[in-house]
Amino acid sequence: MQASTELPRPDQLGGPWPGVWALRGASHRVHSAGLPPRAAPFKLVLQRAGTAHVQQSGRSATLGDGELTLVDGAQPFSIDMPRPFDQVLVALPRQAVLQRHRGLAMRTAVSRGAEAGDALLRDFVLALALRGAQLSVAGRLHGAAALVQLLGALDVAPVYDPRAALRHRALALMELDIADTGAEPLAAQLRVSRRYLDGVFAETGRSLGRHLWDRRLQLASERLVQADTSVTALAHALGFKDASHFSRLFRQHFGCTPTRWRATRGVSRAG
Repeated sequence: MQASTELPRPDQLGGPWPGVWALRGASHRVHSAGLPPRAAPFKLVLQRAGTAHVQQSGRSATLGDGELTLVDGAQPFSIDMPRPFDQVLVALPRQAVLQRHRGLAMRTAVSRGAEAGDALLRDFVLALALRGAQLSVAGRLHGAAALVQLLGALDVAPVYDPRAALRHRALALMELDIADTGAEPLAAQLRVSRRYLDGVFAETGRSLGRHLWDRRLQLASERLVQADTSVTALAHALGFKDASHFSRLFRQHFGCTPTRWRATRGVSRAG
């Protein structure tokens, strides 16, 4: 479901809890080692457009348009958006969430959106993002309290979807060895046919092969500015055929060569 409402810019959304951000961009990746519990909010992630891959505590959620999930800021997590995206992020006070819903700490990084309670929560988040800046301090605090109450919808187990569960298992296996993993070995590990696994991923609008290459490219973009590894060595380490193959796909995905990517981020290293 594609939302058409225009949200305020992030700098228009200030004030006390809840913290609300409207995020848009070509691609983005967030990785957190986790904050001390007293300073760590819970974060509600609502994907308005594009795709987000969220991982935490061994769970993996792929969010499409209109889907949402919860992230615990006290635990390590990552959010990967490899293509253009539109997202609303809401930070909520940790103690208020746990006092009302203790079980939510075990339901992070789980994709939601199909249940009636999920739809109610999604609509409230969008309304809060649109109107929150117009509320008084007391009004925003009341809004936060109401939102914490509505999080109860996420504390109810969703209807089990075996195809979605298979997709999440495939994504988790993929992360274990992203360089050498291929569609055929993944299907074999999961004891399904390659054709069946391709069909499961096609439901997300992105093929299994596309996900593999996008993930490798995302990792490459990070390692280019984090390590002294040459472009050629990096290409081999991430499963590309050679440096030329890597550079061609990288340019198609990010709009510039790996060397240019590294240089524009203020890092001078061997290519």
